[in-house]
Amino acid sequence: MDSSIVPKLVIPTPPAMAKAMEDGMYAKATKPIGELFWLALTGGAYIALGFIFFVTTQQGSAPRPACRSASRSSSAAWCSPPA
Repeated sequence: MDSSIVPKLVIPTPPAMAKAMEDGMYAKATKPIGELFWLALTGGAYIALGFIFFVTTQQGSAPRPACRSASRSSSAAWCSPPA
């Protein structure tokens, strides 16, 4: 394999990595209140949508036992709920 095709892996030095982390944390800490509120609101909305998806897909998903019908050729494979 030609080594000119493979990109070189660039790993920053520990001081450069610490400076990048510090810059990122400072940017988060000094973000405007309106932007923080909007991000919190949309994050909560995504969590709520995930919960709704979970509930609607998992409701009644427990396996139901198969019934033995009087005739084996019956197409009814599931028990009817108790009355």
